[in-house]
Amino acid sequence: MINMLKVQSILRYVLKIWGNKTVLFLFLINLVTNSSLLLIPEYRELGNICCAVGVSAVFALIEGILYHLLKKIHLHHVFLVAIVSLHILLFVVDIFLYLNFNFLLAQDAIDIMAQTTSTEAKSFLSTYVTFKFLFCTVLAIVLLIWLLNGIASKLAHRKTVSIGFMILSLIGAIIYIVTIANYVFYHNGRSIPQLHSFTRTAYSSTVLLNKYKQIVALRDNNGKVKASMPSNSVSTIIVIIGESFSSYHSSLYGYSKETNPLLAKRVVDGSLTVYKDVATYSDHTEMVMCSFFPLNKQPDIFFTDPLFPVCFKVAGYNTVMLDNQYFVGNGLTFLTDAKLSSLMFDYRNTKNYQYDGEMLQEIQYKDVPQLIVLHLQGQHYTYSDRYPEQFKCFTRNDYSNISEEQKDIVAHYDNATLYNDYVVDQIIKANEDKDCLIVYFSDHGEEVFEIDDYMGHGNAAFRSDPTYQIKVPLFIWTSQLFCEKHSEKAKRIKESADKPIITSDLSHFLLDVADISTDRFNPEQSFINDRYKINKRMILNNIDYEAIKNQQRVTSRY
Repeated sequence: MINMLKVQSILRYVLKIWGNKTVLFLFLINLVTNSSLLLIPEYRELGNICCAVGVSAVFALIEGILYHLLKKIHLHHVFLVAIVSLHILLFVVDIFLYLNFNFLLAQDAIDIMAQTTSTEAKSFLSTYVTFKFLFCTVLAIVLLIWLLNGIASKLAHRKTVSIGFMILSLIGAIIYIVTIANYVFYHNGRSIPQLHSFTRTAYSSTVLLNKYKQIVALRDNNGKVKASMPSNSVSTIIVIIGESFSSYHSSLYGYSKETNPLLAKRVVDGSLTVYKDVATYSDHTEMVMCSFFPLNKQPDIFFTDPLFPVCFKVAGYNTVMLDNQYFVGNGLTFLTDAKLSSLMFDYRNTKNYQYDGEMLQEIQYKDVPQLIVLHLQGQHYTYSDRYPEQFKCFTRNDYSNISEEQKDIVAHYDNATLYNDYVVDQIIKANEDKDCLIVYFSDHGEEVFEIDDYMGHGNAAFRSDPTYQIKVPLFIWTSQLFCEKHSEKAKRIKESADKPIITSDLSHFLLDVADISTDRFNPEQSFINDRYKINKRMILNNIDYEAIKNQQRVTSRY
């Protein structure tokens, strides 16, 4: 009886806290602050909205408990003003950035702020932060607080409201546990709660600080690289990094639609080797870059080892990178850092192109050993923006078992793949008379409604079949002159087509095929080397690719 009375007493206290006016007011403030994320189309799904509401409830409950605890030392009013001011500030900044620049206060925005000089900041503020803007903002804030306070007063201490708020808080807590576990186990940055402005800003700032430290370490380590090459090294090596290319949509890998007709002819004439079992390290572009460019294939500590283009440049190669996504000075990554870029490359392009094929006009082939790295937009969504009108070959009539809207999207994706086939073939055509080797691989795969109604990438660890996002195309083209001058290498490339490969080993293969000597080269990571070791392919931080590859596969719906 006593225990039951205690339980009832605790339950009444809990419901009282959950139905408290201040807690409800903080819940409404959280909802308003976090609603800015719904300005981004990808977050407007019902699931994301429900998650945002649950997360808002958790934060409101924590803030409400702190408010009541601080009553004992008479600091509760100071805390309330401070926490509400922070919510309002982040909300105003989000709306301001979205209305003027179409993005929110997240990692990209913080990257830009970190690179803005004091002069640029003053010019920015004087242009956008006018008296009219400040007056309207203050007035809107006052009206908003008055409105939310009134709503909280009417809802306070209602049992149904208390129970509903309790349920939302529990849902929010579960969401946080799942998303944080996702980050800890799979290092998926997007899984860190993006649905609350506090964690979004804190996480983005932490990432920025860590990136800066990594870039400083990379600058130092890559400034000390020593490398050399023989006089008979391969004249031209081209590395093409594709984007969101699913091997399940490539006719080179058995797809029913002819999405790679030009490259298929290269297979027939024996110049193109298609690798059948290739996994990428991650389902995010930046993580893939951090695993491919450095000679250390662990993205967490990638900054400890040289970047492979630095080895080529120090050894004597003319190095070029043409990129349709990353640009020097735009963001904070090792590919956009000016000092690192100058250590890696003799030339970088400074603008993007609507279509990848247009970027090829910037390639200047020279009569010296040359490394050219091309990073395409490939088949990154929105797929309809990735190909010119003349490559509109597939239509919704070519597909079944999915909705009409999905048929259109898949058709756009396959058309983008067809255009990608043309772009790669154009690069090959330009080098047919050279001593040239061309390597193509995609940063990650893509799901395009094969399993269910999901499209995209970035959550492979939680999909029923992660291989759709992790298995990627890899093929190597060798010119006739390359085969004549480097016959043993050409033979080993052909013989390695069935080996299990992970894209993070490709940098060591490139050093091997170019005969570049450097103390960080590891022959056990080059699949054409006698010492190549077939180790476990660990993806997404700690998942054994072999384990998921050998599980029951989910057959495509079309």
